[in-house]
Amino acid sequence: MNGFKVTLLQAPAAYRDEPGKLKANQTVTIAYRNPNSVITNIMATQNQDDLEQYFTLPEGIYKIKVEDLCGNVTYLYSRYSVDEFKLQYPLIRKKN
Repeated sequence: MNGFKVTLLQAPAAYRDEPGKLKANQTVTIAYRNPNSVITNIMATQNQDDLEQYFTLPEGIYKIKVEDLCGNVTYLYSRYSVDEFKLQYPLIRKKN
């Protein structure tokens, strides 16, 4: 995705600005520090290949526009819910 343009078109009402996080209706061009990187933090405004950047994301619907180097546009829709990320742990019983 290096060189692709990303625009956050829609975010939940509780979405707040944070340093380095994509703002509503902001367009950024993805620029990797390592040109061989294949991982992208799409919500970051710089160093998108740095996955140690963390941002708060409230539950709700997100709509993101991604434009590739040829001008082709894809719209990404995501319904983010905290429940989707809850881990389930099996019950472990101790032996007496």
